[in-house]
Amino acid sequence: MKKIGLIGGISWISTMEYYRLINHHIRSKLGENNSAEMVIISLNQKVIDQFAKADKEEEIFKILETSLHNLKIAGANFGLLCANGVHRFYDRLIKTCDFPLLHIVDVTAAAIQKSNFKKVGLLGIKKTMEGSFYRDRLLSHGIQCIVPDTSDRNIIDEIIFSELTKGIFTKASKDIYLQIIRKLVTQGSQGIILGCTEIPLLITQKDIEIPLFSTTEIHCLAAVDKALE
Repeated sequence: MKKIGLIGGISWISTMEYYRLINHHIRSKLGENNSAEMVIISLNQKVIDQFAKADKEEEIFKILETSLHNLKIAGANFGLLCANGVHRFYDRLIKTCDFPLLHIVDVTAAAIQKSNFKKVGLLGIKKTMEGSFYRDRLLSHGIQCIVPDTSDRNIIDEIIFSELTKGIFTKASKDIYLQIIRKLVTQGSQGIILGCTEIPLLITQKDIEIPLFSTTEIHCLAAVDKALE
């Protein structure tokens, strides 16, 4: 079994879910008391958030770069960034760090392709919904991405940071998200990417009829497959 490296803490709420899901799937595949070999570097979300709000992208990159080097030193064989938004640094990281990373968009695109979908909606933090890094990566896999309008993007982002990353999950926020998802469906979305690793803790497939793609679940499953290659 390969050792999995996780860079999390942004937020620790979803990083905890990564740990649970990876171990769940390892045990499902191997049985008995098998669990994953993992190294976890947990970052201070407050620091990352402050740098992001101040547009100090270089400072965030340096933190991630150092974390990847530390994963390698700790003996991890490959790594996962346990947040969709920080994948905007992926291309720079793999150029400067001699350490393999499992890209969350690539594995999510592979899951979408199995459904033969060509157009999907995307929910996430504003940097994910508004940045080109996510949309362009999906497009390279032949998948068009639709995002909510400006007002809805602001609402989604606010709920993520004020509630979901703090472990607060309310029916009111769930209803707002479901309403926004239905708007994306009217615009032609065949499925919806839950492109923030906390959103699947608020919304699950049983809440709505349109197919949902939980990036957290997909990323974890891909990590387990790679660990067991």
